[in-house]
Amino acid sequence: MKFEQVCRTLGEYFSQHRLFRVLLPLSEAVMLVCAVLSILGNIISLGVLSSIIYMLFWTGVVLSLGKCNFKMVAAGFGIYTINYLLNIVLTLVRVQYLSIATLLYALLFGFFAYLAYKKSLMI
Repeated sequence: MKFEQVCRTLGEYFSQHRLFRVLLPLSEAVMLVCAVLSILGNIISLGVLSSIIYMLFWTGVVLSLGKCNFKMVAAGFGIYTINYLLNIVLTLVRVQYLSIATLLYALLFGFFAYLAYKKSLMI
């Protein structure tokens, strides 16, 4: 219950500022597009653009949480989990190396996706 109050307060804060008011309706689209572009970044190198995509993804997550849209947050984290799982597979195929950090990231984002989906069912 307290997490929803934090999200509502965050949404009220975002609705007071002009820049966030503009970005708030676009938050889910920004988050999902950036998650898909991060998967594309595993296949081809995006350079500095990957850092911008990473920051925009987290901005979209925070803005979506401000709208209390937990299903979209779960979808974004799910796509990001797929990104890290793809990274594990590509690393295993290319260099026969298993990165424990990438495996932990995949588990962490998968857990976040599960928690966000579970939270969306409670509301």
